[in-house]
Amino acid sequence: MVCPFGKEGDCTASGVVYLITCTECNEEYIGETGRPLWVRVKEHMDRLRRCQISTLLGEHRQRSHGGAMVGVAITILAREVDIAARKTLEALWIAFKNPAINRREERVALTQELAPFADLCGLDPGGRHPEGR
Repeated sequence: MVCPFGKEGDCTASGVVYLITCTECNEEYIGETGRPLWVRVKEHMDRLRRCQISTLLGEHRQRSHGGAMVGVAITILAREVDIAARKTLEALWIAFKNPAINRREERVALTQELAPFADLCGLDPGGRHPEGR
């Protein structure tokens, strides 16, 4: 099981916005879950191992690494139990970081709509600031 960098117990955290970073090329994916993080990460890892190209990480493995297995690092970007607020935080992080593994059309739409509000969340264009900054 891959646990996020940070505090002990982060694997069991629920209601988080998370960052998955490919350790081979540093491309990123941002997602959110209301379930325990380890459950969602396990789903991502199962699909990545199977190189399931119908998923974003499986497609990334095939497209960027010729199907070779890759490692990932997980970082919690934000914690929020309210689903609407969590999805908004996810959208703001996607707009701010423009992660390569997230779908382009999702990134473009979010950037246009939400980028002007990134500073309200304390997002610094000069660098990444995960929760607990």
